[in-house]
Amino acid sequence: GSGGSTKLMVCVNDVPSMALTSLPADTVITSAGSATVTLLTETTEAALGANARINAADDGVATQDVLLRASDETTLLGVAGAVAFGGKAGVGAGADVGVINKTTSASLGAGAQLFGNRDVKIDARSREDINSIAASLAAGGSAGVAGSASVYVVTVGTSSSVAGSSEVHSD
Repeated sequence: GSGGSTKLMVCVNDVPSMALTSLPADTVITSAGSATVTLLTETTEAALGANARINAADDGVATQDVLLRASDETTLLGVAGAVAFGGKAGVGAGADVGVINKTTSASLGAGAQLFGNRDVKIDARSREDINSIAASLAAGGSAGVAGSASVYVVTVGTSSSVAGSSEVHSD
């Protein structure tokens, strides 16, 4: 045909998590704690299979672009905190923990043909925007103990590929 050909796969995540705790100061020993846990596993693919034909006649308009793109964007906000005030002692703890595993891929299968009259692109993109806040406050007549931690383990695999015997052409 005379029009353009495009295949686009997009995955967008916006993940907020929050946990806050506070306890009154009228007890002898007060403890407070909170935790957020985020587990995220994602697979985003844009693929043209084996022997696929996109504009194989190469008869598109002069301004024709062809795009095969896999895109995955993750925005995460994690907040954990605790406030403890005790008559004698206060103990507070907050933890924000996350494990993120992402795979993003764009691929052209074996024997496929992908033709365009201007730009032909095969790409994969992955973006991670992680904001983590963990805070604690503790006070007491004799002692105040507070601790906080933010721990994230992020594994990201991003790839673009063109299999053997495929043909990609741009005029």
